[in-house]
Amino acid sequence: MSPETRKNRTLEALKRVVLRGAEFRPLIMAIEDLHWMDRSSEDAFKELLESISATRIFLIFTYRPEFVHTWGSRSYHSQVTLNRLSNRESLSMATHILGTPDIDRDLEELILQKTEGIPFFIEEFIKSLKDLGVIERKGQQYQLSKDIGKLTIPSTIQDVIMARGDNLPEGAREVLRTGSVIEREFSHDLIKRVDLFPSENRYAQHSSLKDSELLYERGIYPESTYIFKHALTREVVYDSILSRKRKQLHKIIANTMEEIHKDNICDHYGVVAGHCIAGEKYEKGAGYSRLEARKYQKAALFKDAIENQKRSISCLEKLSQTEVTQKKIIDARTTLANYHLTLTHHVEAKDAVEPVMDLALKLNYRKRLPGIYTAMGMHALFIEEDFSSGIPYINDALRISEEIGDFLSLWFANYHLGVCLSFQCEFERALSHFKKSLNLSELADNTIGISFSKASITTVCYFQGNINLACKVGEEASHLAEGSGDVLSKGWAHAQYGCA
Repeated sequence: MSPETRKNRTLEALKRVVLRGAEFRPLIMAIEDLHWMDRSSEDAFKELLESISATRIFLIFTYRPEFVHTWGSRSYHSQVTLNRLSNRESLSMATHILGTPDIDRDLEELILQKTEGIPFFIEEFIKSLKDLGVIERKGQQYQLSKDIGKLTIPSTIQDVIMARGDNLPEGAREVLRTGSVIEREFSHDLIKRVDLFPSENRYAQHSSLKDSELLYERGIYPESTYIFKHALTREVVYDSILSRKRKQLHKIIANTMEEIHKDNICDHYGVVAGHCIAGEKYEKGAGYSRLEARKYQKAALFKDAIENQKRSISCLEKLSQTEVTQKKIIDARTTLANYHLTLTHHVEAKDAVEPVMDLALKLNYRKRLPGIYTAMGMHALFIEEDFSSGIPYINDALRISEEIGDFLSLWFANYHLGVCLSFQCEFERALSHFKKSLNLSELADNTIGISFSKASITTVCYFQGNINLACKVGEEASHLAEGSGDVLSKGWAHAQYGCA
């Protein structure tokens, strides 16, 4: 299968599993924190959302106010803004946390004044008061046990989290800080190797962290993983670390993850890249971002491939600009342009390569000139509709790719030149280039390329009035496209066969 076909069939399988499950019983799916998801997950949820209107499925999405979803307005989609709790609701929550409905009036006023109806703050504030020994239970009633005028009471949720962290033993605080640099979730094995202050009493440190409820544990020690109870907890702890110390930790974490995951590092390219970049190890950050981009490209997830490729370029541009680095930047920008061209983003493809075109010429870096000229030519042809400048670019791409033996660029150049010549009614010349792209596809045994080339030959044939040949070649193109399962080639082949 082509990458696009694998992606489409995976999404289709996910959708069918969910819809089938709802036939047996009503199905509820809760997806939290959409503001952190990648583009591919967003596409999957959008596809699912569009299929549930007549089913017994209830999707619940949670996200921060700045997140803007892409599925537009649906009659069966309701957006609910979670406002702050009223005083009555806040006190109801407080009594639930304290385990008694009897709360002293002064304590009630303190909770309402400080927490301002924020549910997470109410929970953390009450725990903080317990830790500080400010409140006590007498019989069935909770009341203040100290004069709060003589105490420093945390006034924000950030202050509450920091206060609870500061009450931990030094070793546990260090684990908390290091964990916040890793991810929201991290393994015991990783934190043990990264910990800058190793301790024989590590089990006790982790126990105190769990008791504080800043972290939760999954699994059985030491084969366990830890997760921050709330994303805000991790953010507050992370922001409290000095930038120099953070950078040092990111470097150590990147090196440690490389060692731990050396046999399956491909599953961790993106995370390791993030730590390398935060630790200012830009060369490695560029390499891992590029590998992550290629992984997404192979899965036909081009939006994510583009984001990771941009990150790779950003890293390379921070390095010392030697000739080797400059060539890597040209490579990265040309690859980014190819990703954009796959999505017919002609403007973005041109923007990717235009900054390095003169540099590639200066360095005589012929390896990437065909890709650069193809992106520039496609922009001139399809955006500016300027054939006089577009076709010379494509011709140059054709000539150089032939000279250096770059068969992929040669295919693109022949195919696009055939399309341009068809627009100018130069059908014989167009046919010649489509046949060359067909020969290259057959040599590579690329079914999608063969189908595209045959469909385009069909177009030229029916424009020339050769209807019988157009129908014959169009039928072959449609059959190949169906066999490949590729949606784009099926659409193109069936359309041209239908016209014939």
